[in-house]
Amino acid sequence: MNLRKMGLGVAFLLACCVIACRPGSPQPNLEASLQSFLEAKVEAAQFQHGVALHLDSPLLDLDWEGATGFANPENQELMTPDHPVRIASNTKTYIAAAVLRLREEEGIDLDETIAEYLPEAFVSTLEGDGYDPSEITVRHLLTHTGGLYDHGDSP
Repeated sequence: MNLRKMGLGVAFLLACCVIACRPGSPQPNLEASLQSFLEAKVEAAQFQHGVALHLDSPLLDLDWEGATGFANPENQELMTPDHPVRIASNTKTYIAAAVLRLREEEGIDLDETIAEYLPEAFVSTLEGDGYDPSEITVRHLLTHTGGLYDHGDSP
């Protein structure tokens, strides 16, 4: 399964979990039901790798995390909620929407440099890696023209 299909499958899985947890759903043991649901969906999708999921719903008074499958199929290392995962492009749309909402509500300037918005530690890290945060704008980041290295394809 390629990563694009896997990303869409995970998004579908998350949507199914959210639907399964909607208010009024009869869930005597919600956490056990979510773990069983997650395991069944991952098995049905025949993912080669594992899936970790965190659901936080104040409406349901729920803060749950679970995992299933293998973090590393080669050595059969089981996935846990604490395993780091590479999410690559899956968050681009959400981040862009959040930034544009901030622009609407709080007046964030898309043409301002990122040095104006980042904590000094992040600015220092970028400078240490050879970037000039005073030349990269918010708009550059949103349009993927800031010149930052794409880590998604690197080992």
